[in-house]
Amino acid sequence: PGAGGAAGALQACGPGAALPGSCALVRPTPAQALTLVRQQGKPEPPPLLGLSRSGCLSWGSAVIAPADVTSLAVRAYGPGGPALLYTTRKNLLYTVLFSQLSTYTHRDLTSDPSALRLPKREGEMLTAMHAAMRPDAAITAAARDVAVRALEAGAQLVACPTGIAPSTSHATPAAGVAAAAAPPPAQRLADVPVVLQMPRGNLEGVAPRALVLAALLAALRGRQYGEAWRLAAIHRVDLNLLVDYRWPAFLSHAAEFVCAVARPADL
Repeated sequence: PGAGGAAGALQACGPGAALPGSCALVRPTPAQALTLVRQQGKPEPPPLLGLSRSGCLSWGSAVIAPADVTSLAVRAYGPGGPALLYTTRKNLLYTVLFSQLSTYTHRDLTSDPSALRLPKREGEMLTAMHAAMRPDAAITAAARDVAVRALEAGAQLVACPTGIAPSTSHATPAAGVAAAAAPPPAQRLADVPVVLQMPRGNLEGVAPRALVLAALLAALRGRQYGEAWRLAAIHRVDLNLLVDYRWPAFLSHAAEFVCAVARPADL
């Protein structure tokens, strides 16, 4: 019943919304993700995410990862939209935007046993040296994938803070440059996009590449060039992306970009 005594309306979600089994951890689908899907006229997405004790991660009845998931976190909103993050027993952090989740396929990055095969009769120190020079294939594959990040062994997701709106102040256009109508400010990536708890108990913040690039593209689309520069500089993104994105549209806003970068030495 509602606050006024009237019974609240219930909406049937269908069999696709039901989790496949009992789950130790359940999280709701972000409201922003539900709203975007409804605006696009697509089928209603499942309302819940579930993680079973065996490590199976599901979105409604759809299995995202069948096993080995150790923790998950949901970002309710932010640049690029709501996002799902989860870690696995191979100490990898996966990042998926909810806009991609309906067609997402989990890639289980595994190590190649032949890459770690060592010659016989090696001492303990020599064995350790070989292992250090031949990193796990899962870690090297993660380094090439913006949606996957290698973690310290045993790290667990704690939270994924939402972004905040950037300052609405704009740089004054240079003399002789016509001021174009500025678009509404885009959401800004949180200073600590993801919080992890390490086995020692301490908390650490990381910035997954997928979230950084989503925020960077959102800033470029919104012509928030100062924010785009800040993200690229802090997170060591190739600065060519700022110019090459939607080339040659950048040429029409070059003066605006120059005014948005605070320090002339950065140009």
